[in-house]
Amino acid sequence: MATAYEKKGDYTKAIEHHNEIIKKDSATAETYKNRGNVYLNAQMPEKALPDLGKAMSMPKLKDKKLARGSLATAQLNVEKYQQALDNYNIVIDKEKVKNNPEYYYNRNVAKTKFGDNQGAIVDIKECVKLKPSHVKGARSTGFVGSKVMFFLNE
Repeated sequence: MATAYEKKGDYTKAIEHHNEIIKKDSATAETYKNRGNVYLNAQMPEKALPDLGKAMSMPKLKDKKLARGSLATAQLNVEKYQQALDNYNIVIDKEKVKNNPEYYYNRNVAKTKFGDNQGAIVDIKECVKLKPSHVKGARSTGFVGSKVMFFLNE
């Protein structure tokens, strides 16, 4: 039921269903990961963090890469830039999730917070290469600077 409500965009109902599962003490790592993702979709990253962290620490988490990417996104949204950058580096570079333009875009944001403009340019280039219609990625070319336009037009 929670998944159905989430797909409809009724995040309140989806969260209620996840809460019921957790209350009955039958929650798995997947339950916490899923509720964390609902919180992210509902623009409540501060509530997503504990769930995603718990999911990452529990055994039998089916999709640790997705959970780590979601955790990094929540961290980025609550301005925990170093933690977000660390987790994006793990999910992209170590866990080899190379096909998600959003991860590259978000890692670019974290890198710019630390003044790593060259690294940000590389990530924006990869984001737009993976998804040319990525609106935020295309807009970022102006944000990071004119060097991005040069790299994108190579």
